[in-house]
Amino acid sequence: MRVGVLAGFDEALVKALQLEIEAAPGAIWVDLKLGPTSLDAPPTVDVVLDRASHENAFYAAWVRYAEDQGVRVVNHPRRTSAGSPFADLVRARKAGLMVAETVLLPSKAYAAHLGASALKNLSFPLDWNEVWSRVSPRARVLPALSMSMLTGVEVRDAEGLLAVYDRTGETPTMVQRCVEGQRVRAFCISGADCEFLVLDENGLALTEECLDAEAMKTISAASRAASSALELECAVLDFTLTPEGAVLTAVDAAAAEIEPSTLGDARFSAVVKALAALLTKPQRATAAKKPARAAKRPKSGS
Repeated sequence: MRVGVLAGFDEALVKALQLEIEAAPGAIWVDLKLGPTSLDAPPTVDVVLDRASHENAFYAAWVRYAEDQGVRVVNHPRRTSAGSPFADLVRARKAGLMVAETVLLPSKAYAAHLGASALKNLSFPLDWNEVWSRVSPRARVLPALSMSMLTGVEVRDAEGLLAVYDRTGETPTMVQRCVEGQRVRAFCISGADCEFLVLDENGLALTEECLDAEAMKTISAASRAASSALELECAVLDFTLTPEGAVLTAVDAAAAEIEPSTLGDARFSAVVKALAALLTKPQRATAAKKPARAAKRPKSGS
């Protein structure tokens, strides 16, 4: 099994994964390099961990090609595109999880080549009082992108929300009610126990702080339920622990920070080992698809 990683600024993670995968029976590490790709080019890997295609259109096209060629992609681009974090929150709420109140907003600005006719389906003007009524009394403006480590900009009234929104440019945006409680980040890899990291109010890791037994039970159950509902193989989930339970605030299935400096050596090692096991897990053989039959031409005169 040939395994490659499509990554950005992940030197520590890639190096650690390479060591684990090279030690796995039957696994071959591939130093993935992408260039011009023809229609019938055979793939150089059997499995690829995608942590970069959400930021690179060429990578995204290559990943779609690779999947069509039978490559198993861990975190498909459809799970990491713009707007997917909001869609994941919607799916999680429909599955019965507690989710922080969130409103998806139209982008403030658009590319110059888009004329008014291309935007005729947009509602205008926006009802900012209605938006604020859903997320008051305190909220954060966030990019609607797979980046759970971003804390956003806090706002406390409709005027403040509008002022921040006016500076968002072309970035897809959402606004989310702030939930009071202990913030926890769950690193969830299919087939392994989640690793948890306590965060401070600003989203910074409190590496030495641990959860008590009751909190661990609550957050573990919520993490399993969210991962199952969202069908995620590898993701980071942000929760806030409240007296009512764990409230989901963010889903990052793209490239959440996995660094020993953030996680601590023990958690980092556990996440790497779980991820390597996922990437090298033997897959059940599937029947090859039969080629599509060409449509018969109608007989002359019919």
